[in-house]
Amino acid sequence: MHRVLFFVALLAAAHSVATASATDWRWQLNTLYLGTSSGSLDGYDASDAVLAPAGSINSAVYHSGSADGWSGPNGFYSTDLRAPIPPTPGQSKTWTLYVWTDPSCAWDLTELMWGYSSGTHFPAFDRMTYTLTYVRSADGITVGPAVGTSVLLNQQRQGTWSLPVYRTTDGRTGYVFTLTATVIPEPSSLLALAGGLIGLGSMLRRRR
Repeated sequence: MHRVLFFVALLAAAHSVATASATDWRWQLNTLYLGTSSGSLDGYDASDAVLAPAGSINSAVYHSGSADGWSGPNGFYSTDLRAPIPPTPGQSKTWTLYVWTDPSCAWDLTELMWGYSSGTHFPAFDRMTYTLTYVRSADGITVGPAVGTSVLLNQQRQGTWSLPVYRTTDGRTGYVFTLTATVIPEPSSLLALAGGLIGLGSMLRRRR
């Protein structure tokens, strides 16, 4: 059995927990990077990159002027960085992720796996929650987790969603997930969420 692993990592730039405006972080899914950056805007800017061919597996964010008032080119993006989330409890931002494969892909199964891994940058788990939600199945796919299933990544340390490989030339018909980052109150009782964690990651694994 042949496997291909795609590592997903949430990285936080060096920051002070007490200075929420300095919380710059990234989430990586295969070749997709999303998160917040002090130098970025919520709309289109130079930090956003249009998706380039990435082989048989693709993961991206889709923007268009008609769908979300996007001022940049319509299409899939491999980088979607936004302005930092205001440090008010309850404030949040959501990214919509599409996952699909090229028609030439030989794999049968897609496993979306998440878990904790070591790293040199400490994520902002004491300042935000990160929720991964399975929003929509790919066209014609009827098996897999229930649509609407969510995982609070701060608390659920590991898990897997198994999905059939979906081949298409139009990623908009593929699997859809959201990642929502939400500001939480000042630490004290919430420090337990971050206790002992060094990094958060996920992997996409293909099986033939």
